[in-house]
Amino acid sequence: MKLLYLPNENTEGDQYGPRSALQKLKENGDIDELQIFSYFVVKRELGNWNKTLTEFLRVIENGKPTTILIQHIGKNSFPENLWKKIKNIYEGQNFPIFVYDERDVYGVFQKPLPQAVIKLTKKCDVISLVSKGKFAERFRRMGCRNVCYLPHVADKVRFGKPWEVNQPRNYDVIMIGNNTKSKIPFRSMPGSSQRERLANLLSSKFGRRFALFGQGWQENKSNRGPLEFSLQEELMHTAWLRVGIDHFPNYEGYFSNSLPITLISGTPYVVKYIPGMENFLVDGYHCRMFDTTEEAIEITKELISGPRDKLIEMGQRGAELAQNILNEDVRMERLINILKMHEETPFRKLSQ
Repeated sequence: MKLLYLPNENTEGDQYGPRSALQKLKENGDIDELQIFSYFVVKRELGNWNKTLTEFLRVIENGKPTTILIQHIGKNSFPENLWKKIKNIYEGQNFPIFVYDERDVYGVFQKPLPQAVIKLTKKCDVISLVSKGKFAERFRRMGCRNVCYLPHVADKVRFGKPWEVNQPRNYDVIMIGNNTKSKIPFRSMPGSSQRERLANLLSSKFGRRFALFGQGWQENKSNRGPLEFSLQEELMHTAWLRVGIDHFPNYEGYFSNSLPITLISGTPYVVKYIPGMENFLVDGYHCRMFDTTEEAIEITKELISGPRDKLIEMGQRGAELAQNILNEDVRMERLINILKMHEETPFRKLSQ
């Protein structure tokens, strides 16, 4: 496999986890050649999306990859004439497998699916999503034949580092997440109102022993302001447990990277249950799950009032699971194995 990877990164090399995982697969012989085209960085340097696509074509022509992996294009469109030019490059040769790896989820009215994503996924051979069920069915209805579910993971480059589990804690409970609400009625992200209510209840019940991190919490007395992504683990090690709720909490199989990052850090997590979560986690063993905000408060009070060694043990069990399953190395290996199977078949969606 000659892989061309287009990472979702604004700074060259910022996708530490996928880059490290792919490099390991290359060193193990699962990938013959690996080339990375950081297309958002190139776009910023060139100042033009069309120039970026021209550079993309040049990279394809020089490297002739057999598989092209694209992550999260947002609103950057891949026009029809681009595919014709790629076909011309591969004239008389096997056309490359195109795969789109989308780690965001989208709603219908709230955060609708961009047209650019719709157009691209219709062209791709394989679609990788972090949710299944109705969300995945949207892509199948658009004509995407091979939609695979690969949930969010933590990267082991930034997270999962050894630490002293008996160290003092500054907080009993922390919550990390933005409070973003739309000014347009019924357009706020699903789960936003539950997240706000949960933050308010935690602040009321735990006072100074609770800290709230993220944007949009200025009116909450427990607000500590925004938090840099890479500092999450360091912060979580200053608290006994984390409580959280994702947006789109009813999407089957969907959880954000907050879950695996929290687990791999060794921090006990009280997390909103989503359908299918039981396929990965055992409630009360790896974490604690809740359905309502009131239930979250009762579980948190129970855990904080109990023995500290029980919290440490739960955190360690969660970390072991994430180190073995919910990490970037495992996810990327699964995706590459799926793509290798497609390379061995004669079907090429864009070659038809």
